[in-house]
Amino acid sequence: MSRARRHPLVSLLVILLGGSWACDTEIDDPIIPPIEEEPITKLIYSLDDPDGLNQLFFFQDLDGDGGSPPILTMDTLDYGVPYQGTILMYDDTENPIEDITLTIDAEAKDYQLFFELDDESLANIFYLDADQNGRPVGLLSQLITQAPGESELTISLVHQPNKTGIGVQQGDPSNAGGKVEIEVSFPFVVRP
Repeated sequence: MSRARRHPLVSLLVILLGGSWACDTEIDDPIIPPIEEEPITKLIYSLDDPDGLNQLFFFQDLDGDGGSPPILTMDTLDYGVPYQGTILMYDDTENPIEDITLTIDAEAKDYQLFFELDDESLANIFYLDADQNGRPVGLLSQLITQAPGESELTISLVHQPNKTGIGVQQGDPSNAGGKVEIEVSFPFVVRP
């Protein structure tokens, strides 16, 4: 009688273990559909001075890497001026043109813009907006010119950054991780 009891238990154990191996095989080979990316073909950094005058940093690349060179224009800034900045981004390949800025604003906790100057003595850039957790986004900023000179301003958009990383909330992308969606470098000139 004891043999009859063991036999069903052994059978049950084999079925359970066999079923678990089958599940492991399925988990190891999941089918993940490719993620469609929205290209950012246009980036505008619009800076308004206290008198209402507007300065623009403009980038457009309709065909992506390779092909035709991108259009890149920028204005010269004045020394000692606080500018209110707004970033706008678009996908010009869509009809009608898609405003990527709206997606970034709606999913703010998943994005952060970074503003890097090769010569940091020329200007300070501060975040004026935040996500629902109180962490910076960068669609709105203040740029205050500190000294005349020439440098390079790099603006980058990072998707799913580690906003709690060291220095990230202060605008340092070194510990941000995530994926750079767009990165544009502009000549940056502050006149005396």
